[in-house]
Amino acid sequence: MGNDHLWTTFDAGIELPRVGDVDVEAIADTRDGFCVILRSHSGHKVRIAFKQPLAYRNMDEGDRLRSLPMLKPTGDHLLMCFVEESEWLRWFHDESYDMHRSQDVRHYAILTPDDWIDVLSVTPPLVEVLSGAPQQEVDAG
Repeated sequence: MGNDHLWTTFDAGIELPRVGDVDVEAIADTRDGFCVILRSHSGHKVRIAFKQPLAYRNMDEGDRLRSLPMLKPTGDHLLMCFVEESEWLRWFHDESYDMHRSQDVRHYAILTPDDWIDVLSVTPPLVEVLSGAPQQEVDAG
């Protein structure tokens, strides 16, 4: 298939804000892993942390013109999802000479009105509420 086209909902184990109600506050790549901190317009903060991502990228949502129409059926409810039959994941396997092919590498997408963050990871992220709501921490695996 030529496009990233099968999107499935990612169950983070906690209620995530709607896509239209959240902005990226911070993106960090540290020795502890890769994390994205999101802030909703109502003040809730959510941290999505990947312990050992294999790759990640961030693009302005407005530059994803080819992929954006594929999200229309989901409306603004989908903040985080899996991308099945991912063109980027195929490219990653080709680029790494299939070094990770035996692992269950998943393509995660985190969507906001301004950012489209893609992460390739074998392990699911840890999703936690940082502020603005009762503290919750869930290993989304």
